[in-house]
Amino acid sequence: MDYTAAEATKETTRGVLDTVKDKISWDSVKGKFDFSQSQLIEIATYFGIGFFSGFLFKKYFRYLFVAMIILVISLKYFESSGFITFHWDSVQTFLSSNNITGLEAVFYACVDWVKANAPYSAGFGVGFLIGYKVG
Repeated sequence: MDYTAAEATKETTRGVLDTVKDKISWDSVKGKFDFSQSQLIEIATYFGIGFFSGFLFKKYFRYLFVAMIILVISLKYFESSGFITFHWDSVQTFLSSNNITGLEAVFYACVDWVKANAPYSAGFGVGFLIGYKVG
């Protein structure tokens, strides 16, 4: 039997794919990170959400930014004209009912959530960066 370069490439590729498959097997991931299968599914879900968020953010940021500016200017105009009224004391009561009293507290609450859910946050962050790069 004549041994060709194509057959050698097939064997090498199969060997590389088998090696990667063995390294990414469920048992090796479980041993390294101590995550359950459901946690890995959640991390993959956050990764997917992050990927699509990053992709769409890069594609449509310009439109989103313009829409937000128009919304803020419109709300401010309608408030100054008397068409709508914001009850800022109600907004403050709503925010303080969650034990959050200011913008700094909101920031620290978000940071605490990210720390408490680090694997999911990392999955989202990596997905966002890859989606942004692809978009």
